[in-house]
Amino acid sequence: GISFPGAKEETFDKITRREGSFKNAISAIKLLLEKGIRPTIKTCITKINLQEFALIRDFAKKLNLPFTYSPLMLSSLDLIQRQIGLMVTPAELLDFEKKCRSPGDEEKIIPKTKRRETIKGEHKPGFWEKKCLFDCPAGHSAMIIDPYGNMRACIPLLKPGYSVIEMSVQKCWDSIKKFVDELRPPPDWSCYTCEYHDWCSWCPGRAYLDTGSIFGCSPHYREFAKLQKE
Repeated sequence: GISFPGAKEETFDKITRREGSFKNAISAIKLLLEKGIRPTIKTCITKINLQEFALIRDFAKKLNLPFTYSPLMLSSLDLIQRQIGLMVTPAELLDFEKKCRSPGDEEKIIPKTKRRETIKGEHKPGFWEKKCLFDCPAGHSAMIIDPYGNMRACIPLLKPGYSVIEMSVQKCWDSIKKFVDELRPPPDWSCYTCEYHDWCSWCPGRAYLDTGSIFGCSPHYREFAKLQKE
């Protein structure tokens, strides 16, 4: 995967804060293609590159390369959500979906859970009732090992971590898998009674980075879910 934050050199280098990064990325893509490797072009939508999304997507299509993107920015790993004004608002994202996407695109810019009509009085399952709260490969087919040798379920979750220096890789993986498989929410979890849970893109990692708690409620995602429902 090659991160491509801007279609224009000025935008690209402004976001990476490294002069020449745009040209280096183009060069890397060409080298990979020469070796028969087709990289995925990926981007994270921000206030800076929102207007260049279509150009980034078209760049990938022109090279016949896979393209993926995310409308959601994660907080920094030190749990401090810096207010630097880069994250687009939920309203801007909804407006973006209407104006900037090509008709017939299969990709969904806004993560959504599948919803169904329920009979009055029928129990409506919540996403917490799934076998696993991690709706991703974490603890199933993927994990990360940080620069200090600690294996974790995913990048956002700083805990738990198991040292591959002190333990075997297999033992670390077994511990991660056990944590992911057995994770259950507390009895007083706010999601149980939230009217927006069907539209919410909550996940343990995002919750931890935004609130410091693995079961916390991020105001940004809640507002996003509210707008989706409306």
